Amino acid sequence: MKLPDDNQPAVYMPDRGWIVTVLDAAGRCIYGGDDPTEYMEKYHDGERWEVMPLIKAIELQRAYDRQKYVKPPVRITEERWDELLNVLPPAKWTSLKFFVSECITGDLYTCCVRLKTPGGTDMAHFEMVESISATDEQIRDRVLKALDAGLVADLVEA
Repeated sequence: MKLPDDNQPAVYMPDRGWIVTVLDAAGRCIYGGDDPTEYMEKYHDGERWEVMPLIKAIELQRAYDRQKYVKPPVRITEERWDELLNVLPPAKWTSLKFFVSECITGDLYTCCVRLKTPGGTDMAHFEMVESISATDEQIRDRVLKALDAGLVADLVEA
């Protein structure tokens, strides 16, 4: 079976942010061959769903996931930083940050950041959820903007 292309129809559930299945050229589910209405009644009866190009469903799913999981950074202790660093090998690591190797969903991972805050003399540690493709500059800017706006949550103990 070939991989679906970006414009292939997909069944998307907007209330859950799920791409449920992709449809073949005949408009049937590529796995199992059900009509999408039959499939949804069988597995997700009463829930809202739409058929749309796969690329649009992916964009909506990513936006849903960012809204659900990406919150302002939380200040953490150095012990919590070490715990997250040592639980599994980091997925990506720079002098500013590392990503815990288990993803939350899609390209979203727990990101741990260590930097000197404006006017600070010691290193401060933060935990947040971010795309693994975010650059150090984007991550630093996000933490500093959250600090400036007073959005960083209180210290979390390990």
